[in-house]
Amino acid sequence: MADATEADVFEIIDFTNASEWESLVAEIEKTIRRWGLELGSSGSDAQRASGSRNEGLLQMRGREYRLSHIKSARTDATAKVAPASRQYKEIAAAFKASGFEAPPQWTTPVLSTANDFAEPDQHGAPHPVTMWFGLDEFLVVNPAESKYSARISPSEAQMVASALAVAVATTRCALPAFTQLDNGARTNYRGCAVAAGMHTAFTSVSMSTVPRAYANLSGLIALFRSKLPGIDRHERVAIGAKFTYTLPNWFDDWMPPVAPTESSDIYGVAPQKALPVGALTDSIAEIRLFTVWPAFRENAVQDHAAYSELDPNLAPSWSLQARMREQDEEGLLSTTLRAFARLLDCQGSWADLRDGDGSAEGASTEEPEQQMRNDVLDRLQGPKGYEDKARGLVGTAIRKTLQQVETVADAARDAARRRSRRRDTSGRALSESDLDSLIWPRLFGTDDWVAGGDKSQANQSSMKGCPSHSLLAELAVTMALATAHGGGPQAAATLWDEVIEDIEFNYWQDLLPIPRVSTLASPDMQHCIAHQKLEMINCCIRKQQARNELLRQRGIMCDRPPSSADTDSDEFHSAEEDTDGSPARIKNSDLHFYLAPEDEESLLQRGEGPTATKDPRTDASSSDDGEGVASVSPTLKLLGSGSPLRIPVTQSEGPMTEDMMERKLADMTQMGTSTAAAEARIQLQSMSLRSDMSAFKAANPKCCLEDFVRWHSPRDYIETEDGSGGVLSERMREPGNLWHQLWGESEACPVARQRALFDATKEALAAIKYLRTAPPPVIVQQLLPPLIMSAETALSAKATLLLKGSAGPVLAEVEKITAIASGMGKGTIEDDVQRLRDVLLQVSTVEAMLGTAQSLLSRLGGDLDASIIANLAVGNTVPLLDSAHREAIRILFFDGGDEGVTSVDVREFVLRLVTRFPSKVSRPGINRMYAHVSDSNFTVASMFTEDRAFDA
Repeated sequence: MADATEADVFEIIDFTNASEWESLVAEIEKTIRRWGLELGSSGSDAQRASGSRNEGLLQMRGREYRLSHIKSARTDATAKVAPASRQYKEIAAAFKASGFEAPPQWTTPVLSTANDFAEPDQHGAPHPVTMWFGLDEFLVVNPAESKYSARISPSEAQMVASALAVAVATTRCALPAFTQLDNGARTNYRGCAVAAGMHTAFTSVSMSTVPRAYANLSGLIALFRSKLPGIDRHERVAIGAKFTYTLPNWFDDWMPPVAPTESSDIYGVAPQKALPVGALTDSIAEIRLFTVWPAFRENAVQDHAAYSELDPNLAPSWSLQARMREQDEEGLLSTTLRAFARLLDCQGSWADLRDGDGSAEGASTEEPEQQMRNDVLDRLQGPKGYEDKARGLVGTAIRKTLQQVETVADAARDAARRRSRRRDTSGRALSESDLDSLIWPRLFGTDDWVAGGDKSQANQSSMKGCPSHSLLAELAVTMALATAHGGGPQAAATLWDEVIEDIEFNYWQDLLPIPRVSTLASPDMQHCIAHQKLEMINCCIRKQQARNELLRQRGIMCDRPPSSADTDSDEFHSAEEDTDGSPARIKNSDLHFYLAPEDEESLLQRGEGPTATKDPRTDASSSDDGEGVASVSPTLKLLGSGSPLRIPVTQSEGPMTEDMMERKLADMTQMGTSTAAAEARIQLQSMSLRSDMSAFKAANPKCCLEDFVRWHSPRDYIETEDGSGGVLSERMREPGNLWHQLWGESEACPVARQRALFDATKEALAAIKYLRTAPPPVIVQQLLPPLIMSAETALSAKATLLLKGSAGPVLAEVEKITAIASGMGKGTIEDDVQRLRDVLLQVSTVEAMLGTAQSLLSRLGGDLDASIIANLAVGNTVPLLDSAHREAIRILFFDGGDEGVTSVDVREFVLRLVTRFPSKVSRPGINRMYAHVSDSNFTVASMFTEDRAFDA
């Protein structure tokens, strides 16, 4: 019973559902319509643009296929070539007679001899279909696992090809459609095109051995004619031929450039010429000569196994190509950049990197010297509290002696600190002589530096770096050289540490502007943070210089600005104690009161000078003139008294760097949203306004808020039409207006007695601290953009030196470096690492191109123009039009002997015939065959057209 039941069970197949093949056809039709390729549609500009490639995924039997619409950039170049030919006019007339306006667009490149032998160009290697059939636009289906080489079985290919043919016929798409086939290790294509009843079949066959019968042109002509039975013998086949000759072992006596090893070679060269450039191996793998016969008729030339009239010396067209080898080693410049970029992986500090082992075990040499200094001062000062006793017992003489001792101790400490840095460097780190005689003059020399002169050059790049030839740019080059050729990361860390030490003790403390750094009013936010910090230090130096000059004019002495290791315990420097008539001395901790400009009277009122007395002209209690006046307004008068409005001396909030602004914004945000937080934010944001109000009140004792608004914000004071008066604007009259609140809280106080909004000492030391303590990866990330710009400059200089005015093709490749590096320094280190990889690859490529140019110049510099060598260096195929150029290449390849030409490496032929097939009354169609013949490859790709609408 069970057996009978099982026998009755059968499978029901529902033939109303679409099969996988039918689903594939529908998906292809949908994709073709989406791309606008069906008959009557021209597609969108993006879909039909030259050099475009549309792709869509298909699926059948669990396997994915890729349908691609490829349109080569060569289409526009050949579109105007074939229509003028007799063959095209004959085909166009036949289509027009059949009711069609013109033949399909793909017939144009097929008839053009310019498309017979496609070569790689700036868009890359052409698709095999383009190389074999001369087509510029087509559809192709291949397995999605790989671009071209995935295997596909014959049965699969047959099903996909039939589905593609049905979809193309249904949508009446005029483009040829191909399916990838696999024959062992070789890939072939089969396709078709249908238009106006004309059916064109495309087929390719590849083999590893060359059949003897088809090794020459005569056999290929016989093969071509065998596919077109019945055509007249008087119809001559049009032929194009191309022979390729290869010259291996191009240059055996290549002399690679030598990396710098001596300190004078590394650091003693001008910075803009310091980066070494050059390929370490000969970049040329082989030189190829292409001899081309663009078009000749059948029987015009004989080419058999025993005899050939295709003599390369008689070829109408010669062209040359240099193929670069895969570089086993990077060039000198690539090696230098890569060595410096490895510092991005450093995990420690600059001190750890300077120690060589990455550890931070070594104690700083500053500590014992600081302790020695403290011991000396302790012995001189005695126990704690000695200062009070000295004031009463010894007086001014002891204090002056202690000041002199401290000054000497400061100088000794600074010198010892700088020497200790250099003494402690061991192994391959920088020596003191290298620093003093080679590096320092190069970094801090200003012969080629003009402040602000290179700002436009810095802004040409989309990277966040610094101006070329600035201190940071030259330091980046020097550190890269030190890392790659002068001692490794230890030398780079030592150099960075020494530069920061020099900036602090030789420039900041001596109030000397840092060379190669602009002295703008505020740091330029377009530059990196490190360069902004250097600009901030120069801003602080400039402000300190101005303040000290004012103080010196009034007989007031000022201490040397403190360093990062100093404290503010300068108790001996109070001005009130100088009762012996000597000039008053202001301690560093008081400098924050002296940063804003002030007039002489306000200084004297503070009692800071030897002749400090009350001046009735500036004493507010005895006069209405006010104090801290910068000038008198020629038009404005006080509303209450009618006296002229005095414009006060004011102070700004001071310059800020980008990280300072971000930190200030973050602090504002973190305050929260409470009422107290809002009031605190208002107080912080209104410090400058409060300072201006106090200064205005001091300059105009009988003023009111309306007077201040008329001067500070004229748009907020609305005068009457007759000019007799005015009122505050609506926003100024709102309840709780901040200006009213601040006006009531502020007291009359000139800038001279206000606390400065900007503390130059504090900000300068903060900038120095950032430069000293920032981790190496953070600094290296900021040094990479100027280093890359310097590398681009070095490559351009090398190309111009080699090729003079013909270096355009190489310089175009050099300019790609900046485009690739776009955005560096603006994001995270991880983002820049990926860009850096691409930059290093392009730099290595350009170095190989320069090596190719140098190799060609060494061998052919006297025979070929520099423009030809420049195009060969970048991989272009260069036609040889001048007879002298051809003669030089002929001697190079064929030795000028009587034994004939050397053997041909590759022979390529294109056979073309426009004829009526299969009968005499058929419309003319295109028939074409491409053949590639070499020792290890024989490829034949043919297309034959049949008129099926008028088949007799």
